[in-house]
Amino acid sequence: LSSLTLRAYRSTDAAPLLALFCDTVRRVNSRDYDARQIAAWASDEIDPGAWAARFHERFAVVVVERLDDGS
Repeated sequence: LSSLTLRAYRSTDAAPLLALFCDTVRRVNSRDYDARQIAAWASDEIDPGAWAARFHERFAVVVVERLDDGS
C-alpha cells in the first residue's frame, strides 16, 4: 500500500523533477514524437540550474508517495 501527499515544491526537488521529466519525455512521449523532437525537448544538455530557476517564485506542487511497509 502507498499514500500520496501533496506539498509545496522545494529547491531539493529540482534534480529529481528534471530526471522525471526527461524519463517521461523519452519513454512515454516517444509514442507521440519522433527522435529529433524528443532529443530537442529532453536533451542531455538541459542546464540543471536553469531548470531549477523555472520553479523559483512560482507556485508548484509536488506529489510524494509514501510506501506502507505493512507493519
